[in-house]
Amino acid sequence: MKTEHKSVKTNAIGVNMQKQTMQFVTAHPLCLFGLAVCMIPANALAVTCQVPADRPSIQAAVNDVACTDIELKGQIYTESINIRRTLNLSGPVGGRAVIQGAASVTGTSVVVVLSDLSIENGCNVPGLSASASATVETSNLIVQSSARFTCDAGETDLIFADGFEDL
Repeated sequence: MKTEHKSVKTNAIGVNMQKQTMQFVTAHPLCLFGLAVCMIPANALAVTCQVPADRPSIQAAVNDVACTDIELKGQIYTESINIRRTLNLSGPVGGRAVIQGAASVTGTSVVVVLSDLSIENGCNVPGLSASASATVETSNLIVQSSARFTCDAGETDLIFADGFEDL
């Protein structure tokens, strides 16, 4: 968004002495008040998003760059999520949110914190994967193959992929 501000310099009796035109480029829609607000660090504009109260799905919250902290209600979410940026994803404190699907984290310098969650994966899909130097930090996380999924002959249940080790 480009906004243009004009100021007119006058002398003591109000005669126009000089015109100046200044342009400010505001790339973010929250930059409504000119440069002063736009100079705030991006993480200061971050918000906590709640699913499903604020966003209809986990992926919708992940796709919203303003959502750096994503809080899930204690329920079952039937979706797979792809995370390509740094964020915190948590279930309710003292409770658990269950993702029936998979969680994939990728990207250089991406750090994702997962807490108070269960990820239940299906067949031939890792429940949790990380690649391209992404870091996944966990607290109270359960990743398991789920009895809710029935694998066909030749399919395998995968729990982790890419860079995870049994310790």
